[in-house]
Amino acid sequence: MNISNNPSVSFAASGIGLDAEGRLALMVLEQQQTQEDSARTDKSLARERYVEASNDEVEAMRDKAGHLLVGAFVQGAATATASGIQMGDAIGGGESKGAKASADFGHGTAPVLGRAFGDSPAAADDANAKHAASLAEQARWQLEDANKVIDESEKTQDKALDWVSSVDANQASAETGIIAGLA
Repeated sequence: MNISNNPSVSFAASGIGLDAEGRLALMVLEQQQTQEDSARTDKSLARERYVEASNDEVEAMRDKAGHLLVGAFVQGAATATASGIQMGDAIGGGESKGAKASADFGHGTAPVLGRAFGDSPAAADDANAKHAASLAEQARWQLEDANKVIDESEKTQDKALDWVSSVDANQASAETGIIAGLA
C-alpha cells in the first residue's frame, strides 16, 4: 500500500484536525511507507543480483565445456602425433629407438596435456559456477526478506489507517455533537 495513493488518508496527509494520537499514527504511516519504499528498492537490487549471478553461473558452465573441448583436442592431437610417429617408424621398416621414445613420450603425455588444458581450467570454471550459484541464492534470500518487510509494512499501515480513520470519525462525531449542542 502506498499512503500517498490512498484517497482514504487524504485527511491524514495534511494533519489538519489531528490530535497527538492522530499525528503519531501519521508518523507511523510515514515511517512504514519509508520502510516499504526501502524494501522495494532492496527487492529490485536483489532481482538484478540474482539474474546477474545466474548469468555468471551459465557462463562458467559454458567456459567449462569449452575448456574440456580444448583438453580433448590437445589430448587427441598428442595421441595422434604419437601414433603417427609409430606408424611412420613401422612403415619405414625399422624400429628406431628415437621414434619409439618419441611415440611413448607422446602417448604418456597425452592424458596429462588433456588434464592441463581441459580438466584443470574446467575445475576452476566449476568453482566459478558454484560461487555464482551461491550469489544467486543470497539474492533470492534478499528477495524473500524484502517481500516480508513489504508485507509487514503494508499490514502495519492498514492497521494505522484504520486507527486514524476511527480517531478522525470520533473527532468528527464529537465536533458535530458540540456544534449541535451550541445550536
